[in-house]
Amino acid sequence: MLDIQCPACKTEYELDASFLNRKVVCHQCQQRFLITSDGALIEEVGLEMELTHDSANRETAASESMNDAADEQAMQRPMPRRRPSRRPQKSIAMPVIVISLTVFVVLGVVILSVYMIIRGFSDEKEPGKNKLASFATMPDNHNPNTQQRQGPDLGDMGNRPTNFELKDLNTSDSQFLILKPNGPVITAADLPVREPTKAQFPAAKIKESTVFIRVDRENGASTGSGFFAFEPGLVVTNAHVVGMMRPSDKAPQNVDVVINSGETNEKRLKADVIAVDRIHDLAILKVRGNPLPPPMPILSSTQLVETQPVTVAGFPLATQIGKNISLRQATVSSLRKEDGRLTTVQVSGGMNPGNSGGPVIDQDGRVVGVSVSILGNRPDFTESSNTDFCFAVPTDYVYDLYYGTVQSLIILPCSVGEKGLSIPIQVRLNDALNRIKTVSLEWWIGNPGDSIPGSLKNPSEQSQRPEVQTLVLNTQRIGTGKSIAEGELNVPTLAQGKALWIQPKIEYQSATGPVNRWYSAHSIQFASPFISKSSVKSPPKKDILDVWELSHYFQTRIRSEHGEYNFSPVKISIQDKWRDIEPAPTGVRHVRKITAFNVGAQVKGEPLNYQTLVALLMNSGGGGSTNGSDFSSLKQHEQFLFGSLCHLPNSMQEWDFSLPTGAIEVDQRWKKTIKLPLLFALGRAEIQNLEVQCRYLGKTKINDIEVAIIGLHSDFVPTSAMPATGSLIGLAHIDLDTGHLNYLYGTMELEVEKANLSAAVSGGMGVIQSSLVGKLEFRIVRTPVPE
Repeated sequence: MLDIQCPACKTEYELDASFLNRKVVCHQCQQRFLITSDGALIEEVGLEMELTHDSANRETAASESMNDAADEQAMQRPMPRRRPSRRPQKSIAMPVIVISLTVFVVLGVVILSVYMIIRGFSDEKEPGKNKLASFATMPDNHNPNTQQRQGPDLGDMGNRPTNFELKDLNTSDSQFLILKPNGPVITAADLPVREPTKAQFPAAKIKESTVFIRVDRENGASTGSGFFAFEPGLVVTNAHVVGMMRPSDKAPQNVDVVINSGETNEKRLKADVIAVDRIHDLAILKVRGNPLPPPMPILSSTQLVETQPVTVAGFPLATQIGKNISLRQATVSSLRKEDGRLTTVQVSGGMNPGNSGGPVIDQDGRVVGVSVSILGNRPDFTESSNTDFCFAVPTDYVYDLYYGTVQSLIILPCSVGEKGLSIPIQVRLNDALNRIKTVSLEWWIGNPGDSIPGSLKNPSEQSQRPEVQTLVLNTQRIGTGKSIAEGELNVPTLAQGKALWIQPKIEYQSATGPVNRWYSAHSIQFASPFISKSSVKSPPKKDILDVWELSHYFQTRIRSEHGEYNFSPVKISIQDKWRDIEPAPTGVRHVRKITAFNVGAQVKGEPLNYQTLVALLMNSGGGGSTNGSDFSSLKQHEQFLFGSLCHLPNSMQEWDFSLPTGAIEVDQRWKKTIKLPLLFALGRAEIQNLEVQCRYLGKTKINDIEVAIIGLHSDFVPTSAMPATGSLIGLAHIDLDTGHLNYLYGTMELEVEKANLSAAVSGGMGVIQSSLVGKLEFRIVRTPVPE
């Protein structure tokens, strides 16, 4: 007999020898562990798995757990019995079996549903055949009063692509510019020069600085990999290794960093999580102890090329093959980009569960990526089911997390005076480690041109530039890991054909002294009308009849406890027009008549057809509700799509960014509270009581209408009532004659927790709890109706 104690909750078991080298699940805390001759061992964290549509055996992929063939066998055989205690205990074996069977049935249905949806994305469709017909009618899990909803009859429209795509939503009329400066690219010349060695970097150096990580959390324990970087005592790993992928996740109870794992000189040290980037799945730990291995040099992933050989280091399958480091060869197979920026390094092979957070290293021993996920057709990670599709986080995001980074540069509407232009500036910063000490703008006047890359060295010393001026901005923290820097730039009036160049610079304090990072420089040309910095008086609101045009665009990645769905990101663009008309005698003040509607949807850059989009929208957000609008001019499928997707414009009519009563001075600020429905095609959520700060900037005339210009911003954190975090920045024009909104532009970056995936994804079995990571951009324009 074996005397075993659960390593998580310390419950004792007495097992026969047949359980040796098998995995079991603790009855008390549900922790899975392996029975070995040395005792019970916790399983390691696996690389996050993504679902595929070519799987022969569809199962849900686990993001932070590992299964293998022995798991299935262990689950089918009788579970270990607890050692008899002095007090009689009720048997819970039957409930565990029932719950386990129920979970397997539900997951089977979910995976089958996801498989059918993803099959719908395939280009290999038979002409005229609808592979998603099974989702045409489904029970509405979100509306208990609706038993069943019928989707539209698309006919020949079903296989047509939704290829409408919005252009730039932020028009020149707004005088509002948002730039995304890029940080400096770390090349080999920027790294410290080391002593010449052999062509192949010695493996001993890699092994010395790559560490095994064990994490204890409230709901169990897990393991992963990491590596020392930047300065003594800092370790880089994945956010999912330390269990901090959601905004509400607490820091783990305990983190152990093991140096020289499995060797005679093994050393175990305590560590704290000091920085997290959930969007890119990164975390930085601070290790307590001395002496420590040297930091590994980190090279920008943009320096990689396809087919380049790399080494993947880490501790895969540690509970099965041991806790010694593994070094495996791989090849860079793809450098995947979105909007021109490198987002993922894809390598062929080399990764297994437990590699999460470990370094991907080039032949010169420089880190060029952080292992994060595998695309597999089975979640058991057996050798036969592994694929060559392995992914790493680009190291550029590691630099951003360590140094802090410029998230956006915002140019607000400017005014003109006797001495030139006065331009309000905002720089929004991500600064998890609170390292940024000073934020400034370097500017000069020159010829317009393409952006100039960022640098670690003073650009003025590297190239000839006109006389450069510097404006130091006022910086303040606006939330955990976030700051905003503001100032007003005063420049001479620009001559014809000239442009203003702006380059952000941040300074942070390192162990060796202050260090500067210059971000990319951008040229800006201004067009009239400029605003007048004068006070205004809030006008009384008039009853108006108008024509409105609304455009919005959103993209999202969808994550669940089982990983990120392979068919993300989803991008949808919408544009519709409506006119407020005199109502029928119903007591309603105005009736909205929809005059035009366009929608486009993409998955990973490929357009969806109408049938697939309709299937995804079934039960995702109340499909078909139009709040009393007249949409008789729309076709049947347009009516359905409008009702499913256009909850945002319905809410926008309730958004009141009008001026406060009385006289309003320039730079006066006030707050408005709005609600924001979020329909991401596959899920829905609503942010209620979103507090937006308004700032009066000045007034001007646009299309012969005098308007007040209002700057908008909001930074929010998750609460029980609003499970989301993110930011909103935008601009509103208020008609100074009618008091109504005349123009609105906004852009958001946000994470939403506990969003409900649609019934099309959950297979009609209820709601799947997930999180959405996405961007939302919108614009609304009003055109007065001539009297």
